[in-house]
Amino acid sequence: MGKITAREFEAKVFETEDVVVRLRCPHDQTVEDYNFLRKAAGNTSMTDWLESRVNPRIGDIDCDILEGSTYQRPHGRTNMDTLRRSYVKNK
Repeated sequence: MGKITAREFEAKVFETEDVVVRLRCPHDQTVEDYNFLRKAAGNTSMTDWLESRVNPRIGDIDCDILEGSTYQRPHGRTNMDTLRRSYVKNK
């Protein structure tokens, strides 16, 4: 795995997962690349996703996941499909 900046990591997570993650570190700090080609399964809990995909790449850096309609951190048992749908605007 290669290294990318925190800003690039946040962008890659959003591009792959359709979920907003914010790392609590300088934007130019390097972390392991988020090199997944497909998004996590929709029934994966946010906690499981963080533990399997995000945390191994960012180490001890704290991060925030933002729910789309409230901009709050969702409950850890929230599944990824529910989290992704929170970003969709009603027309």
